[in-house]
Amino acid sequence: MKAPFLIALLLSACTPKVDVQAPDTDGTDSDTSEPDVGNDPDTDTQEPLPEPDDACEGTLITVVGTDPWAQTASVSEVPTPSSDTFSRGDGVAWWSQDVPGAVTVSMSAQDHHNARVRIESTNAGVRVERLDDRSRWAVTRNITTVDGLSCDTMTVWVGLDHHWFAPSANRPTNNRAEVLFDGEEGWQAAYDMVASAQERVTWSTWYWESDFELIRPLGHATMSESQREGNTVMAVLEEADVDTRVLINRFWGENFDFTAYINTDSALRAYAQDSGDDFEVMLQGNVTEVSIDDTYDAVPQPISFLRRVRSENPDERAEQADVTARRGLDAVDAASWHQKGIVVDGAVALITGMNTKAADWDTSDHAVFEPRRMPFDADEDDRLEVAYGNEPSELDPRKDFSVRIEGPAARDVEDYFRTRWSQGIADDVLYADSATPLTALPAAREPSGGVPLQIVATMPEPFLEQTILETHLRAIEQATEYVLIEDQYFRAPIIAETLEQRMWDEPDLVLIVVTNAVSGSDPGLRWTVENDQRFQRFGDRYVLIQLVATDLYTDVGIFWDTVELLDVPIYNHSKLRIVDDVYVSVGSCNWNNRGYKYEGELNVAILDRPTATDVRRRVLEEYVGHYWAPFLSDDMQNNADILALAAQDNADIVQWWQEDGEDLDVSEAIDLWDTSVTYRTSGWAYPLDFGDDWFWDVGPDVF
Repeated sequence: MKAPFLIALLLSACTPKVDVQAPDTDGTDSDTSEPDVGNDPDTDTQEPLPEPDDACEGTLITVVGTDPWAQTASVSEVPTPSSDTFSRGDGVAWWSQDVPGAVTVSMSAQDHHNARVRIESTNAGVRVERLDDRSRWAVTRNITTVDGLSCDTMTVWVGLDHHWFAPSANRPTNNRAEVLFDGEEGWQAAYDMVASAQERVTWSTWYWESDFELIRPLGHATMSESQREGNTVMAVLEEADVDTRVLINRFWGENFDFTAYINTDSALRAYAQDSGDDFEVMLQGNVTEVSIDDTYDAVPQPISFLRRVRSENPDERAEQADVTARRGLDAVDAASWHQKGIVVDGAVALITGMNTKAADWDTSDHAVFEPRRMPFDADEDDRLEVAYGNEPSELDPRKDFSVRIEGPAARDVEDYFRTRWSQGIADDVLYADSATPLTALPAAREPSGGVPLQIVATMPEPFLEQTILETHLRAIEQATEYVLIEDQYFRAPIIAETLEQRMWDEPDLVLIVVTNAVSGSDPGLRWTVENDQRFQRFGDRYVLIQLVATDLYTDVGIFWDTVELLDVPIYNHSKLRIVDDVYVSVGSCNWNNRGYKYEGELNVAILDRPTATDVRRRVLEEYVGHYWAPFLSDDMQNNADILALAAQDNADIVQWWQEDGEDLDVSEAIDLWDTSVTYRTSGWAYPLDFGDDWFWDVGPDVF
């Protein structure tokens, strides 16, 4: 049994605070929840306890504080609160005969919500009442030795909810984590991971193209297809020659066979159909049904804190626990498996928002003329036209993030994959007849120099998990300085109300939102507009921008020159959240209700100030560019003001070129563009306005 700590838990150094009030005999009714048998089937097979010694002074009641995962840690000295209660190990305890009535115990710890429970010993056992709304409790029973006697002991375990991490997900662990800022960085990491694989690669994605080039070296524009083929995802996996499993979303469930051709290709399907080749593939549909005009109201079953306590303390006998009923489901096919994750040898993982397809590669320059951002089958002449600045890239600039994880959390990533893989076989999804069970690899140890992080997910029925929503809501509830959202969408009513309330509660809180323009034909426009209008009332504390890449196109003509400033929207495919230079979240979950409620999603939440600060500084510098970056600081209101100024300045410069650029000859235009800060855009930030009208009027959860 791990050493418990009294009424506090510490993930970082802190002094716990303990308060045990005098016995309470006012007769207040207590919570007498039924034993948690439904959440802990082992209670049906427990051996009866031996009889305690008659010399014991009744039942010894002990209270122990833990985190939501029933993990304990060392703490400083625990005081003895009164003559009726005393220290026992790292817990506070009292004999049931010595303390009539009830005792109220208060608990606190850094990065956790406070907890208060009222505990009463009766002839029927222990009655526990939770006096806060952010903790959980469980009671176990045992015969322990006290002063040489074998005495009946009831232990009340109180789990303090974490401020930032999701209690319903696996416990956070320390891992090495690197936030990667674009396709070039992210896919280079994937290439290196697979190249070093010794035993296994698991890969989940929404879309797959076997000729997708993971890396694109110098001289790429003039390389032949055969020269570039070795850098494609299929060639890299074949070269690794290890046990390979690929899970891909299947659109519209299992009802339409032709849908297998939408997001796969013949090379992958050949492996999927061939058994015994150590390269297995399944296509899995998300069969969740959602009303087109109503809400999706399914919520996950609460975690069994009692089971977690017994997992950490297997000698304890289960008695009772705080339990909550699960709400029912609502019912139109709308969902997909949107998770994107790669795990190598169970020890290193990549969580990303990018699909395994040509459009999901770009550099951090997001240049208009980028020959490496061309389809695999584009010929050399077309690539060189882009390289020479004569034609923009066929594929638009694209922005996204990934996180490379090394440590025990890689096993958490693969556990989600294994859960889906097993379900795919059980459900006999497409190509399941050629698939075999996937065994778990040992979890890696926590590396030195790691940072606390947690793997979270949205999992549809039959799993029904919403831990991404849990951690994002918790992070927002802690925000005091800023929340930065860079996302494909900005339309999540399920989380917007909490964010709005936090901005009312914290008068200095700044909200920066970086997203895409939304057309009137988008069925989700209504919720985007309403989201935007919700925050416009906060004035300059709310900044909304979009990202645009610009470059000058010139052509010397016989009679007149052509001068045109190309402004190409950067497709913002990111799913980034940063809060207060403390918390960073990256993954596949968009800022929309479907991603938080039922779409299959996978994210990582990192709680580390240096990481969050570095990511925030870099993204802001990229938004505003070389001219405005020196004006940025660690004051987020200042940064919001600079971002708004930079965005408007870029818009004014683009407008000037559109109105006056055609009057310049090529040499004049190039001179202004290359040498004058007045006539060259800086960064990618531009104002964004969603308007105030929409055509489609649908429910909040479909789009």
